[in-house]
This record gives sequence, C-alpha cells and structure tokens, in this order.
Amino acid sequence: MKARDCAALWARTSTDEQHPENQIISLRAWAASLGLSATEYNTEDSAWTGTGADFDATRSAMLAGVRQGRHSVVLIRALDRLSRRGPEDTFRYLRMLADAGADVRSEQEPWLNTADPFAREILIGVMSVLAKYQSDPIPRIAQ
Repeated sequence: MKARDCAALWARTSTDEQHPENQIISLRAWAASLGLSATEYNTEDSAWTGTGADFDATRSAMLAGVRQGRHSVVLIRALDRLSRRGPEDTFRYLRMLADAGADVRSEQEPWLNTADPFAREILIGVMSVLAKYQSDPIPRIAQ
C-alpha cells in the first residue's frame, strides 16, 4: 500500500474517563470518507500528571511511519491531542511531519491543513498556545 493511500490516526487521552476509541471511531470514518486505509496510534498521557514516556514513544512511532513512507496524512481529533507542550513543540512536530512528507488535518479544526503555509505558520501557532494554557493549572488567587 502506498503512503498516499494510508492515513495515520492519532488519539491521545489524558484521563481515566476518556477512551481513545471515542476519538478513533470518528477518525476511522473520516479516513474511510477520504478513501484511505488507516494505522492507529493511541496514547494515554495527561498534560498535568503524565511522564510523557508513552506519549513520546507513540508520537515517535507515528513519525517513523511517515518517514518510512507508510502515511501521507495524519488525522487528529484536535490540535491539543497532538501536543499540549506549547507552540515550539507543536511547530517542531508539525514541521517534522511535513518534512517527512505528511499533511496534518484536524477533525474539529477544519482550517488545519498543514499543506497550507498560512494555516501552518499563523493559525497553528495561535491554537497551540491556547492548547498549552488549557492544560496549565489554574493559578490560585492569594487570600
């Protein structure tokens, strides 16, 4: 199977109440609607409590799949599922995927299509900053 025929599906859950299957089901349907077969990459990693080891290993495996020519597109539920480590990590990882030959698209953020330089450089930056701050603990007001 050629890379242009296969998508990488990325799912990250961060709590015990979340299930990767909830994300994967809709990503499978999306890939099918695009006429793509799919390989699934699932990780459980909390932005607050996770060590990041499984997250890093799974994300590296997905990138390796792109570099080996197995995937031409990465489908994600939302940008915050790919990274909550802020804009530098998000940009770095999106650039690595693009350099390796994959486009990234988000189900919940239809503007995200890394084949479009405007979306990649401007909108992704804004959304990755928001994703990082969503995961930061809320500061307590001094009493």
